[in-house]
Amino acid sequence: MNNTCKFCSKDFIIPDEDLEFYKKISPTYAGKTYQIPPPTTCPDCRQINRQSWRNETNVYVRKSDMSGQQIVSMFSPDKTNIKVFANDEWWSDKWDG
Repeated sequence: MNNTCKFCSKDFIIPDEDLEFYKKISPTYAGKTYQIPPPTTCPDCRQINRQSWRNETNVYVRKSDMSGQQIVSMFSPDKTNIKVFANDEWWSDKWDG
């Protein structure tokens, strides 16, 4: 299926395998199947949209809320309502989310 991106107007192709996948995962409620529509934006614009919420342009030095170790975070030190941990602390079993 050929399609044109609604954001950048670039042509892109939706393979038949993807269309079959959308059909396969479409939900059915009370005997009625609700088809998942094919994408209206190109893969690049979808990637931009998925990552638009991330802040990777401003980083801050602040202390880990668990150990007090100096770390680099995407959250500024004045955001005291957001807890940040060093990477090894985050992946450890030392804290309970």
